[in-house]
Amino acid sequence: MNKSIVKFMFLATLLILTQVAFVQVAFADEDENSTESQITDLQENMNKALKDMKVQIDKVKSDNSDAKLSGELRFNYANPQQGSTALNGFDVGRAYVTIKKKLDAGASLRFTFDSGRAAGTGTQFQTTYLKYAYIELPIEIPRGIPISATAKIGLQHNMWIDWADKIWDNAYIMKQYDDNEGIMASSDFGFGLTGKISLPVLPEIEYHTTVLNGAGYKSAETNGAKDMGIRLNTEVFKDENIGTLILGAYGNMTNAMDPNVTTNTTQAAALLALKNEGVGTVYIEALSGATAARNPIGGTSIGGFLNLPPEFLNVGLLYRSDTYTPDTTGTNNDKKKIVWGVFYKYGNDVRLAYDVQTTQTGTGTTTQVAYVHLLTTF
Repeated sequence: MNKSIVKFMFLATLLILTQVAFVQVAFADEDENSTESQITDLQENMNKALKDMKVQIDKVKSDNSDAKLSGELRFNYANPQQGSTALNGFDVGRAYVTIKKKLDAGASLRFTFDSGRAAGTGTQFQTTYLKYAYIELPIEIPRGIPISATAKIGLQHNMWIDWADKIWDNAYIMKQYDDNEGIMASSDFGFGLTGKISLPVLPEIEYHTTVLNGAGYKSAETNGAKDMGIRLNTEVFKDENIGTLILGAYGNMTNAMDPNVTTNTTQAAALLALKNEGVGTVYIEALSGATAARNPIGGTSIGGFLNLPPEFLNVGLLYRSDTYTPDTTGTNNDKKKIVWGVFYKYGNDVRLAYDVQTTQTGTGTTTQVAYVHLLTTF
């Protein structure tokens, strides 16, 4: 509890007890008129103390009015169709609770707690851990330099997945491509810098660069090297009827800051999307890179969603096709994943979806699982 509230509650209580004791003495030693006068004084003092206490409570409320609590629940029912011996069942895929607080001088703080199913020894169990815990500090740039900058320090987003996920917008059904294939962790410990570059004639460019441990948000650092990455994105074209054409790209190098570590890998990708708030989104992402042995990797993700006209009662369709080759020198290691489905928006805070996901590695067995997904946000 705020120290000011505690102090005023203590003083108010002390004042009330003092006045009560005084009135008790007054009852014993004074006449009836004097007693009534003391009671009146007591009421006035009590009212004043309560008023002062209310002022302090309101001040504390005002000081914390910009602290925001939000959350997200991802629930699903899975029913294997072919190529799998798994049982059908219900599960909570993810449950997030986020606290955001504005601080002095434009700074801000964020905590996100994540609950999901993690692999255990011989079993699987639900566990809760920190997904994000960072502070943002705006950096003052000299006048005339066409750039803005905000530092991010702590357990934070990597430079790509969160941005690209906002375009796919259906992570409760299938995670964003780079995240789903384990190309990089969606958050990690380290330092980041975000901002915008505003040059004459050219569209405004957003950037996000990071220096991170590299082991991901569930693991401690294991070596002195760090991962370095950067994302650039911009709106190439915008029309209120057609939509917004978005272009983004990133480059990332693991174990990049220690000359004694030679097991570094590289990844780079470009994403082009057409986004129309009323109609839907389509996109294509192309990935390339190299393993520690300098063998190439590659892949693509093509997908999107379509919101049907209003007479279809907030129903939409979605589709995505992913291919990923973790090492082109290997055999039968191409990963293929397809998801298609229909979703229903139950107001602004709840979505329901029926979708079918098909996976195959190389020429191996094709597995197919049908899902019912639920997304709830507040």
